[in-house]
Amino acid sequence: MGTGSLEVNTPAPKVIVICNASAGAVTSDARVRISESFARHPDVSLRVFVPENAADISKHVDSAIEQGTDIVVAAGGDGTVNAVIQKIVGRDIVLGVLPLGTLNHFARDLGMPLDLDEAVDVICSGNTRSIDVGEVNGRYFLNNASLGFYPKIIRLRDRLRPYIGKWLAMILAILTILPRLPWFRVTLEWDGVTTRRFVPLLFVGNNPYETSWPDVGRRTALTTGALWIMMLKKRGAWGKLKVAILSLIGRISDLEEVETIETNEIAVLSQRWNITLSLDGETRSEQTPLVFKSHPRALKVIVPEGWEKRTYSG
Repeated sequence: MGTGSLEVNTPAPKVIVICNASAGAVTSDARVRISESFARHPDVSLRVFVPENAADISKHVDSAIEQGTDIVVAAGGDGTVNAVIQKIVGRDIVLGVLPLGTLNHFARDLGMPLDLDEAVDVICSGNTRSIDVGEVNGRYFLNNASLGFYPKIIRLRDRLRPYIGKWLAMILAILTILPRLPWFRVTLEWDGVTTRRFVPLLFVGNNPYETSWPDVGRRTALTTGALWIMMLKKRGAWGKLKVAILSLIGRISDLEEVETIETNEIAVLSQRWNITLSLDGETRSEQTPLVFKSHPRALKVIVPEGWEKRTYSG
């Protein structure tokens, strides 16, 4: 047998891109643009799908699992990412994200570039980490879940959106819902504690959120293993105005009206049989009680190099 090095042919990673045609930055030629961008990486085996609805997204992910796909890429916004992860949490499949939505909260918290070619380069680098996943009653979320006035705003926005566009619909929904600011009673149970609250909003974040400018609304860590619960408490006219003003200028942490809790599991009980939730920006109805859990490092995701060291204000 001759001497020399032994060459090992590593199979090309199988990548399936699921492109949401209704996402904010997705155009009619999105499939072509994505394919052309990945073509710069000939060592990748690529297939691109453009599903018509959320049910089709689920079918394509099931198909990817059956085919032994290495990476499933969600091309769209937070709703698209949420639909994709429902089938791959806890599996040996890696999530990639192409931020083609309107806000792209999760992609921004990952530090993903918003430029298509740069994002594809990150995905093809294969730099993988495991991050936390939130769950409520069997449904996963990566950003947050909320109940109260915010899901009402999102639901009204979605009704108006086909007629006046997403941003104008959002503004009109806020102006319609906030003056009436609905309040509801909940009982919270966590870590042996039981407490009752009368609130207009209960927000459950997958990892803690920043509450001070300029980083308000972002997360600098996705692996703390904690849920971050925020509640608004007072209901007087001055309390409402104060919450609105300080939220707008990024000083939520200065509010006495805000209460926060960190835990890895919390139950929300209500006299209501069903409650409307917002999960990663999409609304759904869930039966009570609502049981929120953190699943530490349950999802493999591709991230940019050096993402653990990033800060938003530094």
